[in-house]
Parts: sequence; C-alpha cells; structure tokens
Amino acid sequence: MINFGFDRAEIAAGVFSRGRDFEMKLTLLRSGKGQVFINDVKTVKKSKMSEIIRCVVFSPRDLFLIKGAAGERRDLLDGALCQKKSGYADALSRYEKVLAGKQKLLRDEGDLSVLPELNRQLAFYGAMIIENRAALCETLESAAKSIHKEISGGKEELSLKYKTVSTVNDPFCGRDALSEILLARFEEMREAEIRKQCCLTGVQRDDIEVFINGADARAYASQGQARTAAVALKFSEREYLKEENEYPVMLLDDVLSELDAPRQEYIAGSTEKGQTFITCCETACSARPDKIIEITR
Repeated sequence: MINFGFDRAEIAAGVFSRGRDFEMKLTLLRSGKGQVFINDVKTVKKSKMSEIIRCVVFSPRDLFLIKGAAGERRDLLDGALCQKKSGYADALSRYEKVLAGKQKLLRDEGDLSVLPELNRQLAFYGAMIIENRAALCETLESAAKSIHKEISGGKEELSLKYKTVSTVNDPFCGRDALSEILLARFEEMREAEIRKQCCLTGVQRDDIEVFINGADARAYASQGQARTAAVALKFSEREYLKEENEYPVMLLDDVLSELDAPRQEYIAGSTEKGQTFITCCETACSARPDKIIEITR
C-alpha cells in the first residue's frame, strides 16, 4: 500500500532460484502503473516475475473455494496458468478486453456491424483459454485425489470436471476446432444477446465441478469436507507449479486457525517441500517446531 503523503511504495527481495541469485523490486506509483525491476533492469510485464519466482497463496478466502462462486475456481486455474504458461496471461487479458468491448456495444446499442469481428477474436482467444484450463484441471485432479485421500484417511475420493461452453463436448479437440465451435455458439446466441443487451456465453462463465465420493461438493459437502477439498486443490496447485526439484513458495495467510487438527497436520508436514511463509494470530504448527521461525510484532 502507498502511505499517506507519499507518491510511491516499494518492496524488494533477494531470490535464489534455478541456481542463480536475483534482486527483484516492485514499485507502486500513485500516479500510474507499477514498475518491476529484475537485477536493476526494468521489465515491461509483471508476469516476468513468475519466470523467476512462483508462489501459491492460501488465504481464508480459499476455504470457500468449493462452495463459493465459479469465479473463485476460475481464478485458481488462471492464477496457476499465468505463472506457468507463457502467453496465457496475454491471451486472457486480450479476451477480457474484447469481452468488455462487446458488452459495452450490446449495452449501449452500438454499431452491430463490428459484432462478427469481436466474436471472431473471442473465439480465437477463448479456444486457447479452454485448451489450457482443461489440461490444468486434469492435472490438478490427479494430484488433488491423492492429497484429499491422505487428509481424509482414505475415506473420501475427490474428482474434478471442467465445465465450459455447453456446445464444447471435448475441450481437447484442438484449438482450431474449439474456435469454430465457439464462433458458431456466438452466432447462435446473437439475437438473444442483442435482446438481453449482455454477453450470454463464453469462457468467462467457466467453472470446475468438484465431486466427493461422486456427489456434487458444492451442494452436498459438509464444511469439513469442503475445507479438505480446498486444501487439496491449493496443494495440487503447488505440485503443478513445481519445476524440476524446485517448489514454488507457499504463502499461508491466516488459515491454520480455521482448520482442524488433521488439516493443520497435513499443512505442517508439507512445509518441507519448498519455502513456506505462515501468518497467524496464535502459535501454530507445533508439529514442526524445528521448521518454524516465529516473528512477532
């Protein structure tokens, strides 16, 4: 945050990653966009930071990952993909900008002659987004299954299903085919969107369906089951972002007090995999006292 009376804020860190030392600095300017410096060299995109250091953040908000709105689960996919897949962040940003333009056009009853071109761009970038999200969902499921089974004592089985535009029956059918399917769907929904003055279809509505023992977790999971699934998803994200033998930094923001003993035990026992920073309001992680450096203020 930028303090009152100042025009900027800065945060800097020394990072050892991929066998090298890096000096990184992020500057937030009250007058405009932030700036990123890597080894004193200004970079154009903040996404360059994730090429050096990757992070997984687990906060109290993520405890509602299972029963919350679809946007929470999309953020999980997009956050991981933006860190790992070069070009994904750009495709997502471009899709969102075109979508905003289309939404404004429909709302303001603008010149509809540009609608086909907007739909073409949405189909192009949307196909790339679907392809990557579907592949990540499959990868997360593989890791989350074993993590969830371990925390639940082998009593429960977790499964995931990627949900996108209804006419996409196979998200792995190829980018060109996906683009054609999306374009056809946009054309099919054209009159309805003009009448409703809003976008009614597209990857901005994507979701992950979570099942525990075959039942829809969002509808039927208990609070404890939902939290177990949330822990499993966040730790499967860490496995996905691992590169060779280097784990991403895990940032646990005040979640331990919200979890019961088995889940705390799992998290504490997993701190050996890479560096973990934990914030909490009380002494925690007593299971691993040799790994904890307590900082109080």
